[in-house]
Amino acid sequence: RRVHGIMGTVGPSSITVPTYMISKVDGVRIKALAQGGRQATLPLPAGVDPRGHHGKHNLADFSSRGPTSDLRYKPDVVAPGEYAISAKSDGNLTSHNCDLEQQMGTSMATPFVAGLAILLRQYFLEKWYPVGRKGEGVLVSPTGSLLKAILINSAEPLGGLVDRNAQGDWQRLDAVPSYFQGHGMVRLATVLPLATNQTALWFEQTKALALHQSHTFCIQPRPNATLKVTLVWMDPPAAMNARSTLLNDLDLQVIDPLGRVHYGNHRSTIRYPSRDQRNNVEKVRVPGLVLVPGPYTILVLSAAQAGASQTYAVTANAEAASTCIPFCQVDPCSGHGLCETGLCKCDEFYYGADCSQLVAPLHSTHTHTLVAQLDSWQYLRYPVPASVRALTLTLTPLSTSDPDLYVSQG
Repeated sequence: RRVHGIMGTVGPSSITVPTYMISKVDGVRIKALAQGGRQATLPLPAGVDPRGHHGKHNLADFSSRGPTSDLRYKPDVVAPGEYAISAKSDGNLTSHNCDLEQQMGTSMATPFVAGLAILLRQYFLEKWYPVGRKGEGVLVSPTGSLLKAILINSAEPLGGLVDRNAQGDWQRLDAVPSYFQGHGMVRLATVLPLATNQTALWFEQTKALALHQSHTFCIQPRPNATLKVTLVWMDPPAAMNARSTLLNDLDLQVIDPLGRVHYGNHRSTIRYPSRDQRNNVEKVRVPGLVLVPGPYTILVLSAAQAGASQTYAVTANAEAASTCIPFCQVDPCSGHGLCETGLCKCDEFYYGADCSQLVAPLHSTHTHTLVAQLDSWQYLRYPVPASVRALTLTLTPLSTSDPDLYVSQG
């Protein structure tokens, strides 16, 4: 019988028997030590819960995961859905039973988040915002985009393990955002002001962007607290079987007081700047240990649009600030382009959100070694002499990754 995720039966009743799997090599070593009268100690790897793989920092092995067919991040967030205890009915209206049942799956995790969304809406309608006490704040009618943005902004990354192939291959979870946990576990208390915490909440849900238009906002993060900023918009439906489903491409950029730019959904933002061109959710997360004191700038801009305008919601666990650093006044486009309404137009042979990346030249008969980050692009160029009628390009992966190579002329 399964008891708290552990198999074990002795006699007529069940008991909990802690069991762990080790390799045959380790087993042979332990056996040799035991036969020699010596003691063997096996420390648990970091992230492993004493109850097995059912710890709160790990992702369930049956949890759905992404990406979508066009490589968007899914799921957006994760929530508890394993060994959840809830009400159980016997279907008899006259029995008045109040039994409990333990289940696990999406049917447990989904109502967890749906319930939080309802409570979040109630929080605004009952005037809890912004003081954190019922009836003492202002009335806010939240849009669906705002509710979604706040839920995702509250998410904190799981730091445990995941079974990558549903066959016992437990490995460390990737950094967020990822195709396993999205932006992490929903934790509303990290972004929702209440009388019992010191959290701040800022948001904007009424503005709309036209093509290549941008909006700038100033915020003041709490000292030493992780800054989280999330942008969400309801993108129009794409055509059936569209190769890319994103029609209106908005971008989120967060600029710190030193002028450094953090790009939405990019896990190594400052070193490898790039724009997200797939998702209608973008989030920036700046850990408190590296947070620069002072006001931050939020820039929301439209890079591509199929319609006349696009409404959006953007939120941060911060307070509004009166002034902040205007975008493009600090290191504008790295000196290799022009800033137009917050969007860099790069000079020839330069690319990236801040035009800092050089399109490297290729040379015939030479071998070029490239190091590409996950979900990023590297551009190369090869001037083809007029006398050349055929060109052979060989790509040899140096790791187990599966890169894509695109070749165009002009």
